[in-house]
Amino acid sequence: MRKEAVSDPRGGACPSVSTPGRVRAEIIELYLRICEDFGHSREQTLAATGLRQRHVNPVDGWVSQSTVEALFHYRVGHPSHPVHGLRIMGLLDPANTGLLGYLCLSCLSVSDLFHSLKTFGPLVSNLFQPRSEHRPGKLLWQVDLGYQDPLLHQDSTEMVLGGMAILIQKMNPDALQQVSFRHDPLLINGEISSAYREVFHCPVYFGQSCSALELDPQSVQRKTFSGSSVVFRALTQQASRMLQRISAPDLVTRVKQEVDSLLGERTISREAVCERLGISYRNLHRKLKIRDTSYQQLLDEVRAERAVLALKDSHTSLEVIADGLAFSGAKSFSRWFVVQFGLSPCQFRERNQYGVESGR
Repeated sequence: MRKEAVSDPRGGACPSVSTPGRVRAEIIELYLRICEDFGHSREQTLAATGLRQRHVNPVDGWVSQSTVEALFHYRVGHPSHPVHGLRIMGLLDPANTGLLGYLCLSCLSVSDLFHSLKTFGPLVSNLFQPRSEHRPGKLLWQVDLGYQDPLLHQDSTEMVLGGMAILIQKMNPDALQQVSFRHDPLLINGEISSAYREVFHCPVYFGQSCSALELDPQSVQRKTFSGSSVVFRALTQQASRMLQRISAPDLVTRVKQEVDSLLGERTISREAVCERLGISYRNLHRKLKIRDTSYQQLLDEVRAERAVLALKDSHTSLEVIADGLAFSGAKSFSRWFVVQFGLSPCQFRERNQYGVESGR
């Protein structure tokens, strides 16, 4: 994933994703189920964010970054019942995350765990990238994230580092020595949230120079009792094959990429898409039908992702947004938007700007 640094409000830099951010639909499904345990039902969450089922379970199996951010904003910004990301992570069973989770649990050492997360993390998302840093007598595990919003960046940093810590504790509890966060702690009724203690089981410090897990360099190399060389090797081979498949986009992904590219040029037509793909429209229609989708549905998905991001900027007029999505005008765009989201662009923009305070 190619990244460029952007300014972080607490100093340092955080990454900005220059390729489309995405998360596997299975992970979002698990996320929604866990949120229900905290009183955020799936129906309420989708209604409050203006999302539909197709946004959280798209045809190609990848949920867009704009959808992920809308779900996160609703959870962390809910006025009556905000849910801390670490609370969710504390309920997450790594085995439920699929192949990557099983692979991590079969690692022969904590060092193998880091390598597996770094290499095969793209199987579930390209919005995070682990990195390590050696310092005298200690090893730091940090994470680069694809969120520029400070609130999402802070919450996601805690979630990802929390997930790593849970895996480490299952393999070698002695390896994790302490946790540092650059940001301030979440306070519940004036007290530091107990989630930090419940998830990390080690000293946690705030207002530090970086956010990181601090590990003992010797412990990370020790063999674990839970690891299995046979299982680890088999799962690594399977993960490598899957990574190769997603690195070579399938037809659905290729169509969406070409649609996105053409919209960036302020033009779109199925003929132009077919020309770029080197396929006739009849053949494209047939192949997409086999995958239970269509050119129009994929066009709508890409337009929806772009529209949500554009509407977050209150200074961008509907006319400009409509032009960027290759609509004939603002009215045409608005009619299409109502069909897609069940509310007008202005209503969607108002909820996005003020939904946190009003309870959406």
